[in-house]
Amino acid sequence: MKKVIKTLFLSIIFLFYGCGGGGGGSVGTALKPPSLRPPQVAPTLFSKAHQPTQFSSVQTPQTDNYNDENKISHIGITDGVFATYDKTEAKNMTMTNQVIANTTGAEGHGSKVASVVARYNNTSKLFGYDAGEADKTTLNSSKLSSAYITLEKQNTKIYNNSFGTNPTADLNQINHNFYDNLAKRVKEQDNIFVWSAGNEKKEMANDQSSLPVKHNEAKKGWIAVTSLNQNNQFDNRYANKIGERAKNWGIAALGEHTFQQGNGSGTSFAAPVVTAAVAKVWEQYPWMDNHLVVQTILSTADKENSNQPTEEPNATIGWGKLNVNRALKGPARFDKKLLLDGKDMVEVHLDYRNYTNQNKLTWSNDIKGDAGLHKKGTGTLILSGNNSYTGETKIENGALKLTNGGITGNKINIQTQGTLTAASSSNMINAKTIDNQGGIFEITGKGAKIENYQGSSQAKIIIDLASKLEASNKIDMKDSILITNATQTNSIVSTYQNSYHTLISANEIANFNGNYQITSGSNAFINIKEALYNNKEFKVSYTRNSTPSVVKALNYDDERTLKTADNFENLLKSLENDKEQSPIYEASLSVLNANVNSLNRIIDSLTGEIHATNNHFLAKQNELLAYKTAQRINYLRRQDNSGIYALALHSKFDISSDVYAGGNAKLNSVLIGHDHHIDDFMLGFNILDAKTTAKFDKIAGESEIKNHYFNLYGSYEFDDFYLASALGLGFVKNETQRLINNAPSHSQHDDKLYNFYLEAGKDFSHHSAIFTPFVAFANENITRGAFNEDTALGFVAEEKNYHLYKLLGGLRTSLVFEQIEFEGELRHSFALNPSDFDFDAAWKNGAKAYIKGAKQNKHLTYANFSTIYHLSPRLKLDTQYDLSLENLKQNKVHIFSLGLRYAY
Repeated sequence: MKKVIKTLFLSIIFLFYGCGGGGGGSVGTALKPPSLRPPQVAPTLFSKAHQPTQFSSVQTPQTDNYNDENKISHIGITDGVFATYDKTEAKNMTMTNQVIANTTGAEGHGSKVASVVARYNNTSKLFGYDAGEADKTTLNSSKLSSAYITLEKQNTKIYNNSFGTNPTADLNQINHNFYDNLAKRVKEQDNIFVWSAGNEKKEMANDQSSLPVKHNEAKKGWIAVTSLNQNNQFDNRYANKIGERAKNWGIAALGEHTFQQGNGSGTSFAAPVVTAAVAKVWEQYPWMDNHLVVQTILSTADKENSNQPTEEPNATIGWGKLNVNRALKGPARFDKKLLLDGKDMVEVHLDYRNYTNQNKLTWSNDIKGDAGLHKKGTGTLILSGNNSYTGETKIENGALKLTNGGITGNKINIQTQGTLTAASSSNMINAKTIDNQGGIFEITGKGAKIENYQGSSQAKIIIDLASKLEASNKIDMKDSILITNATQTNSIVSTYQNSYHTLISANEIANFNGNYQITSGSNAFINIKEALYNNKEFKVSYTRNSTPSVVKALNYDDERTLKTADNFENLLKSLENDKEQSPIYEASLSVLNANVNSLNRIIDSLTGEIHATNNHFLAKQNELLAYKTAQRINYLRRQDNSGIYALALHSKFDISSDVYAGGNAKLNSVLIGHDHHIDDFMLGFNILDAKTTAKFDKIAGESEIKNHYFNLYGSYEFDDFYLASALGLGFVKNETQRLINNAPSHSQHDDKLYNFYLEAGKDFSHHSAIFTPFVAFANENITRGAFNEDTALGFVAEEKNYHLYKLLGGLRTSLVFEQIEFEGELRHSFALNPSDFDFDAAWKNGAKAYIKGAKQNKHLTYANFSTIYHLSPRLKLDTQYDLSLENLKQNKVHIFSLGLRYAY
């Protein structure tokens, strides 16, 4: 009892202490409004998730059973007097009945209507039915019933109706089975009927335009159209207003047009503008039903006095002014006024489509409104706008993919056969509550920001390793399965030190049972170590598998690939600590994230071996030209006069390797020279231009080698022996092109060639034949210039010298007759130090690389056959064919040459 009294006494003291004294009363502490932010939950210690099992990410292949991506709309035009249609924009329209004659010569109403449709739509097919009477402006009512039946046979689904009666309050003008049947066609045959509102300057549209008042289902395919003038305002000179009763399916379009015989105006010419737009929208979205097309046309209209999207209809022009460009991007409103009575969700039935053009599956407007979205069918609908419609989103089947802003107006319900995908590469997708009742919530790209997540035992969250899910309030897993899709990474991490990435963060994470999986077909470079979670965060630790280990695991383990893998790994290690993602970082990351099936090809593209093998081709070109010079020296030393000569040659040759890239090349060269004889000496020089184009296999690339060469040569005869020698200097422009991870790369370097050749031999004569065995030594020096490839994953290399030495031996023969000579040669060369033209290079950030290519063969054999014609005592023409083999079996070389020598 004492404790109670004491407590009461202290409370009274505190109460008085909190009151102000004096004069006018007291002021207490101000009350703060309750916080709208959820109460913050204290984090608990991390726990380890279960050892991850594998989630099969292989989807059952779907079949596109529709093949309608490029479907063309068919438009039916029921009207009167098409007598001059073939002289208008509608000249390609097909008439389905006999055109009514017009003896007055005036341009018919039907012709004008058809020309407006064709003017605003040049892709759809037009079919006309002439229900008019000769020389009259009225339609023959008895023809109307057969008109729609006839047009239906042309697979028409869109009907332009630029006719009607005066509006009546009780719609008594449409109390006929004919109009009941049209309403039935909307429901059963997916038809759309576009009606002109009338030109009686009434407060409401004609009865035909207002038919959905009587038949609610007709609203799905019914559009009433009034007219705008040239100032884009309602044309109050003649046009009927849409009216209160038809405003929910009404719209306005331009009604003034220029025709062959002058200007014309009326709602009759506004309706075909809308008809043309309907067909365009249906061609943009061939999978849509009539109701979605109508909603798209109406919801994308402009407000009456602005260019902003409509928000509600009015009695004058319905939903507003037609905006075709906006309509071709899908609906702009989900609005209950656009739906059938009692409906509150836009129903989208989209089955799987294998479209090449994804825009045909994408709604890109910022969708507002008070209705929701009900996604049905096995296909994927893409929303790329900032969507704030306030109705609920229900994904019953297939997928709803968000690629930009998201859906922020209300919750999203994912049912067991449904998938919600947040997939933006530029920003996080925004949403409110995700209610996952057994479907899939997939997060890729930058990730998603939501308020709440409510799961179930069969529900799945699949999140990319490079993505993140943030919840400002609560994520209640309710035993949902969490799956990491480790196909992508957004950073280059260490191969030995653990890196951590937070996949999910929330104010509170509840009811997670540790059920954690990893998708099959994960990135070969990613090695997930463990998953950790508490009541606020879920994260994984992982390392990077080295490039050599990856290519070995994929059985890409030849010497060439492993060397490239070592080079690329050097680059990756140098980028591990980079915080700012440079072009080379981004390019390297794209290799890590490549599809495993294309990884071998991408690694191939990183070799850089084209620069080594290209030197091999340059050496080959140099060798061929040196060989032809040696041939020329041998022939000229046996002449007893001086002269000038020219030689043109064409050659095809190849380089092959079991490991490294080879290729084939074409060489074209022109050589001009002069030789001078003094007793037993012969001195000469030649100048040549050569061009070699080479194409490499194993996606190595292609090159062009241009060579300008100068040779000094001479020989000395003593008895039947001789010595011959040549010195050469060449200047080379070398250009290469290749694809590096699908990015084109170009580089250029200037090279130099220094050659020395020494030959000794002896001539043996027998009658008109000469036999000349010989031996020789050749030294070829190549200085490959520095180069810098112009792509992020290209190489930089300094100048490099190659010194090549060869021993040669062979036999030449010559048969000399009065007017003709035959020459032959067989020679074999042995490379003392065959080269693979290796060199040290660097990636763009300085990381080291070592590159080599196909190695030269040690043995090379040439055979030559020449015929020399004496055209005159001073002029000789020679033709030559040469064949060479490397190692007596591979890398064939064919040389064709034509020469001319003039002696003086």
